[in-house]
Amino acid sequence: MTDGRTSRSTGVPSHTPKGAHARVHALARMIPRGKVATYGQLAAIAGACTPRMAGYAMASVRPEDNVPWHRVINGQGRISERPGAELQRTMLEAEGVVFSPGGRVDLTRFGWTGPGVGRRRSRGGASMKTSGFSGFPRETIEFYRELVKHNDKRWFERHKADYREHVIEPSVEFVLAMAARLQKVAPEIVPDTRTNGAGSIFRIYRDTRFGKDKSPYKTHLGIFFWDGRAKKLESRGFYFQIEPPTMMLASGMYRFTPDQLKAYRKAVDDSKGGAALKRAITKVTSHPGIAVGEPHYKRVPRGFDPDHRRAELLKHNGMYCYTEGRIPKEFRSPALVDYCLDRWKQMLPLHRWLDRVAG
Repeated sequence: MTDGRTSRSTGVPSHTPKGAHARVHALARMIPRGKVATYGQLAAIAGACTPRMAGYAMASVRPEDNVPWHRVINGQGRISERPGAELQRTMLEAEGVVFSPGGRVDLTRFGWTGPGVGRRRSRGGASMKTSGFSGFPRETIEFYRELVKHNDKRWFERHKADYREHVIEPSVEFVLAMAARLQKVAPEIVPDTRTNGAGSIFRIYRDTRFGKDKSPYKTHLGIFFWDGRAKKLESRGFYFQIEPPTMMLASGMYRFTPDQLKAYRKAVDDSKGGAALKRAITKVTSHPGIAVGEPHYKRVPRGFDPDHRRAELLKHNGMYCYTEGRIPKEFRSPALVDYCLDRWKQMLPLHRWLDRVAG
């Protein structure tokens, strides 16, 4: 269907702006047979586009457009529940794409890496496109240093293009490169390149409604790779953050939901579960620089013996480990992926124990 009409197959209005509509279609044509891309991935590469707009673009495809709409799925590795879903699965399976018993596509195996939007400098100083993650540029750090000095809307609006080029674009590349490696040690982790805050990259905008600090923008970049079985902020996962001059890497669950907290306390109280958690913590913290977050509560929760053998663990309302230090030299090179992965591997014992409460 053309813009402004409605798709006969889905009933979704095709009101995607013409420019983004055309860019998404062009990208979809690049997806090879036997591979899939996500709406968020196409939106991020296309620019000035959201995953929903990319979805509208796919819903509006006509036979004569020659766009393989069936090769685009959601960020969880699933086909969207809408008319045509069974046909989409059939078409993908005919191309060799395999679905898990739960209906998910392994994005590590079948995910399209995209055309790449990384940049390097030619000998003459011109900007040239390369494929894959090439590191964050020095301008990323400079952007956040300046934001600390000028945390106001007027300054940010003037530097919004810098934010997109030096923060968002390399972050999307990092998400794709890192997820492909991370899923080999933690297959339940899914990449999500949406840039509106719903994906791995957190929004820069602060919620100023309830705090005393009314600064409108966060002075750090946060990226989270989470367990695709649950909502983003209710999942265990791996966290990356820079706030110049420091970088932090973490793993775990920052705050449990009420049900997760019950499951956590039950596991800690259990002799086998509690002992397994202590072993995981001992193994994780044996690596230099890695620590476990502090307990949230001052007292052992009601219903448990104040002198419980694992009283300190019962005082937590989340469980995570982290390491923090100065931004390493690897930050500006592809080696950042290995740097982060090596440290997250050291945190895996705790990540795996948390499967007991992840839901």
